[in-house]
Amino acid sequence: VSARGVREPADHVHSPCGEVCAPLIRLATATDADAIAQLLRVAFDAHRRNYPPEAWRSTTPEPLEVMTRLEEGPVWVACFGDRLVGTLSAFVKPDELHLRSLAVDPAARQNGVGARLLRAAYDEARARGMRSISLETAEFLAAAVSLYRRLGFEIRGIGDHHGLRTLRLTRKAAAPWLSGSDRGARQLRCP
Repeated sequence: VSARGVREPADHVHSPCGEVCAPLIRLATATDADAIAQLLRVAFDAHRRNYPPEAWRSTTPEPLEVMTRLEEGPVWVACFGDRLVGTLSAFVKPDELHLRSLAVDPAARQNGVGARLLRAAYDEARARGMRSISLETAEFLAAAVSLYRRLGFEIRGIGDHHGLRTLRLTRKAAAPWLSGSDRGARQLRCP
């Protein structure tokens, strides 16, 4: 499903139980706020000791803050059946879509979930005629940095997020999506 809610063909078809399938990517609603907040805590928990307290609170917002984010810009979720396995939010800056809070359930990683969420953001940026897509990520999140680089993001500088050293990355929205960049991952079985 695109950022606009239009069903797009997936690399893998949703199929009867036991066959390979792709996550459904859709825009989040207010009813997803609790699940998104829980997913963010689970996804980043292994790195909690690396986050200063204020950076941790910002990275793992409570459901009310998630509700605020829903008003600030698009928030996507990735689902396998009724199980939420990924999320990504964004807000619009002048001529730029700024991404935050990409998170994938540890049990669903290496399945292309993050890349599919980023593709939804890319589609949104292009639909809005934006020039670029930006984000900041913690320097120590090597798998995330690798994913962003593979999808065409370039490191543009160093930042600080409440005492946490971050990398600033950008990608031109007009540049083509890298064909097959969300393929090749191990695939989940349909629930």
